[in-house]
Amino acid sequence: MHVLRFCTHLQRLHIHTGNCFRVPGCRYEVGPAAELARTATTSLKLKTAAFKFSGSGGDPPESLAEILASMTSASFTDKRSIQVYGNIEGSGRRRHEVMTISPQEEIHGHAAVADSGLSSFHRTIAPLTVMAQCFALLPVHGVTAPSPKALRFRWMSARVAYTIAVLFSLLFMVFFCILYILQIGGTFQDAQCMIFYGIATATYGAFLHLAGRWPRLVVQWSAVEHAQSCYGSSKSLRLKIRCITALLLAGAAIEHFLNEYNNLSFAARHANTTSGVVQQYMLRSHHHLFTYLGYSHACAVFASVAAALATFSWNFMDLFIAVTSIALTDRFRLLNRNLQAFRGKRMSAEFWKQTRERYTSLMYLTDTLNLGVSHVVLLSFGSNLYFICLQLFNSLNPLKNWYERVYFYWSFGFLLLRTATVSLSVAGINDESRLPRVLMYALPSDSYNDEVSRFQQLVTTCHVALTGLSFFSVTRTMLLTMAGTIVTYEIVLVQFSHVNT
Repeated sequence: MHVLRFCTHLQRLHIHTGNCFRVPGCRYEVGPAAELARTATTSLKLKTAAFKFSGSGGDPPESLAEILASMTSASFTDKRSIQVYGNIEGSGRRRHEVMTISPQEEIHGHAAVADSGLSSFHRTIAPLTVMAQCFALLPVHGVTAPSPKALRFRWMSARVAYTIAVLFSLLFMVFFCILYILQIGGTFQDAQCMIFYGIATATYGAFLHLAGRWPRLVVQWSAVEHAQSCYGSSKSLRLKIRCITALLLAGAAIEHFLNEYNNLSFAARHANTTSGVVQQYMLRSHHHLFTYLGYSHACAVFASVAAALATFSWNFMDLFIAVTSIALTDRFRLLNRNLQAFRGKRMSAEFWKQTRERYTSLMYLTDTLNLGVSHVVLLSFGSNLYFICLQLFNSLNPLKNWYERVYFYWSFGFLLLRTATVSLSVAGINDESRLPRVLMYALPSDSYNDEVSRFQQLVTTCHVALTGLSFFSVTRTMLLTMAGTIVTYEIVLVQFSHVNT
């Protein structure tokens, strides 16, 4: 006779009468229907119910996950996750396990189907993707569909045509920037326009490349979420993404406003009429274009739209990397949280096999994400490195007006904040991927087996991190490396500046 007892706390659990599940050689049947509920009293006293399953023949089940995944019908209804504690007894063995089940999760057949609601990565990132498509980034169909299987990328579509049109418009701007630099023999500061539009062009190309891989990536991500639904879902993921999005977009909007105010103030000092102010403003901000084409209202509108698209792509690039990294880090954190519950306890080989397989699926997901975003990561860190050096170099020149000082300090401070946010968000993947190694060191000696050894070797030897096109891996030490590089470049720039003077 094999006996399974488990109980829950703080949550509501209902299993229908007659519900049964199968494991090899056994058939287990649930006894009378029972329900666990939290009492509506001011002292919040808890009512605890235990469910007993018994069966005979064959071997007892290896884990609660195996049992719950075999149930034909089970419903869990609450706003929070259910923590299940269980003991499995049989054949002289007894094991204690802890397992978390997501709210509104239903189990059918032999696979746990996670909630397809707002907790999934596909639904969480949908508003950000829609906003990106308004600016011709990530041209994928089906981003607002309930299921990631509806995602499609088609070259012959209006979204891709819009992206390609913007791409050629930015290439047009880059062409005139290069002509202007070649004509005047530009310095490090004069190359700012060329590099800005060049980065924007490369960003649109990188997101067009990512769009072709995006449907497969999100489907794989969804499969990982379903396979690891027993870990539950993060309650703060959506809040983190909203806060990061609001912070970076608000900071970028303020920076853009201060820059426009700076240019308009300069134009107002050199013109007396409204049309003259607009013309002076455009000549100051897009002199590389009007030097060859002459000023016209059509060119002014085209240049303004191109500048807005380039500015958005530059900021969205960092935001997208930070958001996807936070979401992937959260998957590793859920696995580590589950491992933390078993720290120092004796677990079966089947448990460690399942954990290793789930960790491996997260590694594969990281590799798939890296194949799509490594171009974007390289552009992000390269552009931030250049503009930090440029801002430091500009600080050597005296600032004449108060609005120039306000713009400089805000722009430079926001650039540092954005760079640090992206770096720490991406580095979190590597940090969380190494935590299981520390947790396994606390295992009792009698629970060490081949599966533990394989899992420990996997965590110790495999390097899990996003890369910049395989040129560098983004870890926490990347910030110190960038700081040292910036100081070195700044010293060289100052020396060359004195020589040229």
